[in-house]
Amino acid sequence: MIKKIIYIALGAIAFGFGTLGIWVPGLPTTPLYLLAAWLWSRSSERLNNYLLSRPAYQKYVQRPFIERKMQPKSLLKMHIGVGAMMLISTLLVRQTWFSLMMAFLFVGHIVGMRWYFRDMLRAPVAEEAE
Repeated sequence: MIKKIIYIALGAIAFGFGTLGIWVPGLPTTPLYLLAAWLWSRSSERLNNYLLSRPAYQKYVQRPFIERKMQPKSLLKMHIGVGAMMLISTLLVRQTWFSLMMAFLFVGHIVGMRWYFRDMLRAPVAEEAE
């Protein structure tokens, strides 16, 4: 019972800081939301089932990263979004070492995602409803 309360409380704190990260630069939103989801899923079977049944979870986590089913168009959108954020950061910082690091990370992102979704890129996937 104490463990359940601790998981729920820590999940609420992570969720709160993640939400704050929407407006506060440098405070990571996505990792804190993922931490909150993990903590809440460990707190009770009911919360875990609730999380897994949410349409947003199904669309943005279950299909692309668990089942590895993503449209090539969606993968391209992800690459463009990540590239745009890295480009903005590079233009704002204007340091050679930072620009090189961001270029290296972007190439790593492309290679890593293409490797992760390698089977999906070989076989056609049925169109997903958007």
